Amino acid sequence: KLHRISFCPLRLPSFLLRVMDLLDCPVCLERLSSPKILPSCGHTLCERCTTGICAAATWGHSQCPICRQRFRAQDVRPNYTVQALLAESGGPEPAAAAAATEPTSARLVRDVGAASLQAGRKKQLEFLGLPPKLASTVADEDRSIGLRLFLLDNSGSTAAYDGKVFNVSPDGRLVKQTCTRWEEVKRLALDHAEWNARLGTPCEFVLLNTRHSPPQSGVDFVRLDSHNSEAARLQIAALKQMLDKSGPGGPTPITTRLQEIRRRVSVERAALLAAGQRVVLVIATDGLPTSSMGNAKTELVQTLRMLLNELPLNVVVRLCTDDNGVTEFYNDVEKDLELYFDVLDDHLGEAREIAGHGNGWFTYSPELHRLREGGTFVKIFDLLDERRLTAPEASLLAQLLLREEGQPPLPEDPEKFCTEVEALATSAPLVLCPRSGHLAMPVQPWGLQCAVLGFWGRLAEHLRNLLDLAKLEYVSACSSCDTRSETSSEEHLVS
Repeated sequence: KLHRISFCPLRLPSFLLRVMDLLDCPVCLERLSSPKILPSCGHTLCERCTTGICAAATWGHSQCPICRQRFRAQDVRPNYTVQALLAESGGPEPAAAAAATEPTSARLVRDVGAASLQAGRKKQLEFLGLPPKLASTVADEDRSIGLRLFLLDNSGSTAAYDGKVFNVSPDGRLVKQTCTRWEEVKRLALDHAEWNARLGTPCEFVLLNTRHSPPQSGVDFVRLDSHNSEAARLQIAALKQMLDKSGPGGPTPITTRLQEIRRRVSVERAALLAAGQRVVLVIATDGLPTSSMGNAKTELVQTLRMLLNELPLNVVVRLCTDDNGVTEFYNDVEKDLELYFDVLDDHLGEAREIAGHGNGWFTYSPELHRLREGGTFVKIFDLLDERRLTAPEASLLAQLLLREEGQPPLPEDPEKFCTEVEALATSAPLVLCPRSGHLAMPVQPWGLQCAVLGFWGRLAEHLRNLLDLAKLEYVSACSSCDTRSETSSEEHLVS
């Protein structure tokens, strides 16, 4: 019955999808030009289609033609990751970058330095465990981060003993260890301190419940902003000392702290926008925010909406608890907010959720989790735990995980693409898998083929291979029979 068929590119049969290359716009089926990413769902369209859709907006909102989610035209952003891939593939060149701005002494605006520092950031990211192509992409986006701000929950509930940290055992396995929630928060802070110190990205670590007003450096917060390795080591030591001297106690005044952060960022909003930079706020928490008004969720959502709509700010909430009530609370908040807001579980919990959405064809390594915890601008990582990736999105992620720097882009034809991925995946370095605890390939070829070709397309290809093999065996058997027949005929004549 035709009226029951949903005309959606994601649900078309695989034999129809194959006529569309992986870098084509899913609306007009032309090659992507100035690709734009939609804020609510993360789908990527060409500029012409995006402009046409936004022009037909109703009451200030447009709808994604693929999934029908609503969005505002002013929230549409360029997809720089796809733009770079198009440039490598011989597609349209990305727009020229804005002119460099004057260095500023503002604490939220950062001087990213010369191109040589940029190359150094890429090498450090590779040292930290990111694959080369992804390391290059993250190093480029790092220039857009003025400050990473970590708000560390040290409320009384963090004394609960249902936290978890992951360690590498002597035999190379990833082992989960149970601890208090506060220990989980401390480990997260120290891991990100090491990560950002290597990149030279300024970051601050602020306790949720401070001892002094105004907060004192080394007691209530620690800032890391040195490019000197020795100075960075001392700053990390100061952070560890602050965390060791702190402990669970007090309420969870998240909304109050967010209002303070809003006032601080508002002062330097113009300077951040002029420099093309954003502040990334990471909230490591385990509980529901306390409220003086009686409705914690409404107060929190209103404050977050003002932050995200008014200021160049991204927010990541990292939950350090298994409490279902807390998880559901923040997931509901995420649904109410569309832009630049992400809620993450621990490493193992995220890996299971990603696989549950049909994206289990790649290994969710500790390095990928840390990248998401720190607030990456690569939108595809925000989609992993929200929905199944489309074929073009899956191909983009696979290239970020497998390609070497300088290596040409993989074929745009889906079947040729899958063939090359299979060869690359078998030779790529193994990474730790949180679900198994063992080393695994970064990409599982069979799973990726199902994601790109669809299950039936992959099954058809497998059957074709089996048929080709059967033909070879049949021809070989016939040749063998003919040889034996000729031999027996000769022996009969001789006799």
